[in-house]
Amino acid sequence: MKVAAIGFCCTDVYENLNRHYSTGNGIDCIVNLAKRGIKTSAVTTVGKDIFGQEMLDLCSKYGIDSSHIQINEGDTSVFYMTLKNGTDRCHIKNVPGVMENYSPTAEDIAFTKTHEYIHTDMFGHVL
Repeated sequence: MKVAAIGFCCTDVYENLNRHYSTGNGIDCIVNLAKRGIKTSAVTTVGKDIFGQEMLDLCSKYGIDSSHIQINEGDTSVFYMTLKNGTDRCHIKNVPGVMENYSPTAEDIAFTKTHEYIHTDMFGHVL
């Protein structure tokens, strides 16, 4: 089985905790599948910043195919977050970065179609 996540990715930044995480619904999904030995791929975009490199490092760490992650000039999308009551995640602000103009290429779409399952979202002109 092969699973692709196509669309949104970002870094969640918790300034009050001095922490940040590479994430996005699809990325979270395929990381968890990759941990279980399932072949996975990410089809998205990151910027040429430290958060973009960290996303690529995350994919490498879990054996996720990142060959269709576009690396574009600019910054990776960031969600500034906080915790309320110690556990409730709250979005404060989104800085779209390179996701703002992201569209998968024809090659990205063809690659995604080689997978049995696809995780997608409403971002990045994917639908």
